[in-house]
Amino acid sequence: MLRPVQWLVSSLASLGFWRYLALLAILLGSAVVTFAVYDDHTAPEPSALSEEEQLIPVRMGDLVNKVSTSGSLAFPERESVVFNSEGRLGRLAVVEGEWVDLGDIVARLDDSSLAHLGDAVLRAEAELWEAEDVLGGEEFELAVEILAAEEKVLASESDLEQARDALADAQQPYTNDQLQAQYEAVAAAELNWQDARDALEALTVDNSQELVAALREVVSAELALETSRTSLSEYAADLEFQIPEASQAFINATIALNEAENALEGYEGRNNDWLVLRLRELEEIQDDLATTRRDLQSFRAYEEDHPNAFGHLVSQWEFFIETYEEDEERLLELLVEYHRLEANVVVAQEELRRATENLGDLQEGPDLLMLRDLEAAVELAGLELEQERDRVAELQEGVDPLLAGLRQRQVEAARASWEQARTDLDEMLAGADSIDISLKEKQVQLAETTLDQARYELSLLSQRDRDRELALLEADIALARQKIADARRALEEATLRAPIDGIVSAVHLEEGDNVKVDTLVAEIVDTRVVEIDGVVDEIDVLSIAVGTEAGVTFDALQGEVFDGIVTEIAEEGANQQGVVTYAVKSRVDLPEGIELREGLTAVVEMVLNEERDVLLVPLQALYGTFDAPTVRVMTDTGAVERPITLGNSDDFWVAVQAGLQEGDTIVMEGAEVTTSGAGFRQLRTVSGGGRRR
Repeated sequence: MLRPVQWLVSSLASLGFWRYLALLAILLGSAVVTFAVYDDHTAPEPSALSEEEQLIPVRMGDLVNKVSTSGSLAFPERESVVFNSEGRLGRLAVVEGEWVDLGDIVARLDDSSLAHLGDAVLRAEAELWEAEDVLGGEEFELAVEILAAEEKVLASESDLEQARDALADAQQPYTNDQLQAQYEAVAAAELNWQDARDALEALTVDNSQELVAALREVVSAELALETSRTSLSEYAADLEFQIPEASQAFINATIALNEAENALEGYEGRNNDWLVLRLRELEEIQDDLATTRRDLQSFRAYEEDHPNAFGHLVSQWEFFIETYEEDEERLLELLVEYHRLEANVVVAQEELRRATENLGDLQEGPDLLMLRDLEAAVELAGLELEQERDRVAELQEGVDPLLAGLRQRQVEAARASWEQARTDLDEMLAGADSIDISLKEKQVQLAETTLDQARYELSLLSQRDRDRELALLEADIALARQKIADARRALEEATLRAPIDGIVSAVHLEEGDNVKVDTLVAEIVDTRVVEIDGVVDEIDVLSIAVGTEAGVTFDALQGEVFDGIVTEIAEEGANQQGVVTYAVKSRVDLPEGIELREGLTAVVEMVLNEERDVLLVPLQALYGTFDAPTVRVMTDTGAVERPITLGNSDDFWVAVQAGLQEGDTIVMEGAEVTTSGAGFRQLRTVSGGGRRR
């Protein structure tokens, strides 16, 4: 008996090719029909809508988060019109409820009061003129007296100085230098006279001894010439000896430079990357430090003409400079070894330069100045030798009569010069004239007395408290000017003008009433400037700021919304029974033709956040949890749940960031049905959105 599998295989083998294909098609069709029937029976049916559910289309819209507060209307711009002068009210130019513009006349004192105020102005001006005249006279008189006293002191000081100079000249008509010079002139004249006599006597006596002395001088001159020549030759020998030493110094300097450069290159090679970064960092810090110092200098220069203009920048820039200097010092400490090696290279380069210059100078030849001095010494020694030889020749030839006559005339002239010099010295040593000195001393005493008297008179003027006297007079002038200003202001304020635009809300006087200083005449209120006083709780106060836009509605004007803006937020909150609130003031822009009364109840809605053209769905349509919200989307097969990502929300709508698109239809429960999950009606902030009210 064949097994089922074997039977199936044998049966298939007995079929033909086309029959085989037909059988395969029948089997595949049966499988498809069977799967469809199975899927139809096992798949869940789409949920149908209940009576409490409705379909809501997903649409684009605007989402606005607001904070609301209620308060009462107030007119903050109000001014009181008061008199600052006494008198009688002559004219009242306004009535209650009348609109006035800035500068319009409100009230004026009568003519009698105006005349009295005008007289006060004239009296004050007269007092000022009188005080200025008195001050001017006192200042001029004081200036003249002080100037005369100072000029007298200066003249007396000059006279005293001249008298002292004259006394000094009388006591010592010649200085020590002049006496010393005259002594030297007498000695020189006497020496010349002696030389002339010696020369004359030498012509008339036996000159054998002088000849011997002249021959000795010739020998001395020959020795001096030989010494000069020896010095010149030794200088050339020393020069040849110095060149090898200079060459060795050049070689040593070259070796030292190579060693210093190798040490620097080795350090740079071992620390190349680190060194490049540190040097670049040091350069940047030094550039920043230089720039910051220039900026700070500019700020300080600007502040000299504009105090407190850059005070915060000056302190900040000083802090930057201190930081840069600390960074610079730190980097210099890190680079101290590198800078030491660089310094070694610079020192070695300088030593090599000096050795090179010294060797070059020696190789170029001897010092021309030294050589010239030695050559000049040789030449001078030769000239002296020739002179001594000529003198020996003259002595050996005998006495010339013409020469003897010349020597005699020279002796006479030298004697006359000595006698004149001696006479001049005697006159200088005779000293000063005692009578002249006594006269000059009396003149000095008189000049000192006159100077003391002049200084005493000047001190008397200084001891007078003229500054206090002038200060009192200047105070009188300042008081007179203040009286004029007060009188003119009182006269000007005798006519009261409207300090602002507005409506006259109250009038407190009638024409003919007596008024005093600070008497209230009327009150003016600018009804165009409207403020709403309200409060917000501590949860919302951080969400608003001065300048936040707002919408304002009034109970008395149903359906109308006015633009507003937050103008003031209290710095401190008020705690009442554990509830902390903050006072908020909002300014309202009223259109032309709208007139409101103070105290009207208003609601201010301050805009915290506003999103335009975002996908919106009702909060009532949300399912799931806070962390995983979903909606039920209607499809062709029924409503299915779909996860979504939420954004901000208000009391009804919530923004959808992902998971839906415009045109989708979602299922929402009725208001009386509670959604499943976490209760989305109680949402205050959704997925990081702003606060809402």
